[in-house]
Amino acid sequence: MFTKKILFQSMMVFGISATMSLAYADLIIHNRTSTDSTSVMNDGMCSSSILGPGGITPAGQDNDVSDWELEAACAGNQSNCKADVYMSDDCSGPIIATAIINTDYTDPHGGIQNVTIVDGRYSTEYKQYGWEVTLKGP
Repeated sequence: MFTKKILFQSMMVFGISATMSLAYADLIIHNRTSTDSTSVMNDGMCSSSILGPGGITPAGQDNDVSDWELEAACAGNQSNCKADVYMSDDCSGPIIATAIINTDYTDPHGGIQNVTIVDGRYSTEYKQYGWEVTLKGP
């Protein structure tokens, strides 16, 4: 009986933990360009300055930005977080796009709100209120 109780409690804890983890989502960035990309969140520091190599989405590759990294970068402006995107590994050069992200994972309208392209050589594909974006360009 004691073993069954411990097993049941362990299963309950695992189930609750698994359910809670579903409330969070990473931001997946697909860089389909020939240049590395970085971003400045809410007029703060460059993603590569904060996260090192993890803040750079290499050319032709994907980057998984964890929920906690995104929340930290958007601190103070969680529901309307601005990400200025640069085609460099150090946020130098002109802004090529600006994304607005709501990092409230419990909000059904959380995720990418919109992306405004500044440089017409680039385009994006994303689902509004989703957590995945593809950057395309030269």
